[in-house]
Amino acid sequence: MQALANNIAATMIRTGPLFAVAREAEASEPLIREAFDAARRDTIAASRRMWRGLERDGLIGSGIDVDWVADTTALLGAADTYLLIRTAMGWDQQQLAAWLSRTWLYFATNPEPAAVVHP
Repeated sequence: MQALANNIAATMIRTGPLFAVAREAEASEPLIREAFDAARRDTIAASRRMWRGLERDGLIGSGIDVDWVADTTALLGAADTYLLIRTAMGWDQQQLAAWLSRTWLYFATNPEPAAVVHP
């Protein structure tokens, strides 16, 4: 998880400025909007593949709601979320990687809280 978090954080730091420009251009540029939307869907699909693979290989705790965790962590690791983190938190690459790793490890080892209601 730490290696993945490090790689994603490095990618976000390098490509964050491009994400910011693309996000602003989405409103007036249909091709950019379509590409950015496709990237968002790809992020969610990749997260689902990863978490289902971890479940299949017995690498996450029992009782984990894999679909919920996959969708939640996809949103937390998304480019849109990074842009918010960059603006609101001002985190550097190391801080982002530490947060991603800690968050994913938490989700991998803790069953879904009973109070959570699925939409």
